[in-house]
Amino acid sequence: MNIIIKTLFLSILWNYFSNGNKSLEKYDNKIKFSIFRSICCLTIFIYAVLNVFKYGKKPVLNPFFSTSFDIKDLNDWFVAYLLHDLICMAINKTDRIELWFHHIFSLFTFVIPPLYMNNSCYILNVLLLSELMSVFSGIDSMFINDNEMRKSMFCKKIRKFVIRYVRTPIWIYVIILAILNYKKLPKIVLLNCGVAAIVMPFLDYFWAKKCQKVIDKYENKI
Repeated sequence: MNIIIKTLFLSILWNYFSNGNKSLEKYDNKIKFSIFRSICCLTIFIYAVLNVFKYGKKPVLNPFFSTSFDIKDLNDWFVAYLLHDLICMAINKTDRIELWFHHIFSLFTFVIPPLYMNNSCYILNVLLLSELMSVFSGIDSMFINDNEMRKSMFCKKIRKFVIRYVRTPIWIYVIILAILNYKKLPKIVLLNCGVAAIVMPFLDYFWAKKCQKVIDKYENKI
């Protein structure tokens, strides 16, 4: 019920954002949706950072079995965000297969631990730090729409930096902790970690290559 309420709240926010924001009138719904996504991801990232600082070092070495109200609340918000995003993607007939796959796999990842371990574990909070990459998608779509490709290129550089220096260390951290705790974890959680160890780096490689194409095209242009 908590997640349903959060999903409905996001739907109300999106409706206001897409129809009641005069400063974005020149952009179509696709770009508005990208901007809305970025705002959501920024909020999720900040919430995750605050939790990391709030709980300090203690849960870092025991991330599968550490939890709190804030961690559960953030994880519920992320599940609600994914559900709302998937609904909007279906309505808008989004044809990005990799995004569909990412969202469905992420939904599975964030739903399974609470069901099989009876908690929203701290490691899910750490995973949400990776949402920093999506923070720049909205402004990037605005630059592309306005044909400011040099500025778009800098957004791509930032995204590549996040992939290399934020997301990759997170995947390594999760894999190592999963291996260290493999005797304690439910098999389905271990399986999910194993699949994620392949899927997430592959998706990051795919997105990094797309970014690099734009960087190569516009980096040396005035």
